[in-house]
Amino acid sequence: MGFAGVLVGLTASQIRGAVGQAGFAAAAMSAVLAMAAFMPRPFATLDPLRLRMRYLAEPEELTKQRLLDTRILVYRFTDSSLQRKARLVTGAVIMLAFSVVLSGLGATL
Repeated sequence: MGFAGVLVGLTASQIRGAVGQAGFAAAAMSAVLAMAAFMPRPFATLDPLRLRMRYLAEPEELTKQRLLDTRILVYRFTDSSLQRKARLVTGAVIMLAFSVVLSGLGATL
């Protein structure tokens, strides 16, 4: 993310032609994707006190089943959130690579 920001700053003052503008846009997009990837995400957790108070008088098997169901739900939520972040980081790296190539071409043409 920092490199994308530096690249945007370096190319902003020396944009020449369509290739340079495309390099600038790719660097800016890379920075936006990287920032989106590093935004804090909500993290689901179990509240042990609430669990204890709710299931204290319930049969042990029901409590275990509820706990397992909750852990599965938390895992699914966390897994999908991390996959989304991984796609954003991948997109940011690809856009950064494009911006380096386009900025180099724009500077030499």
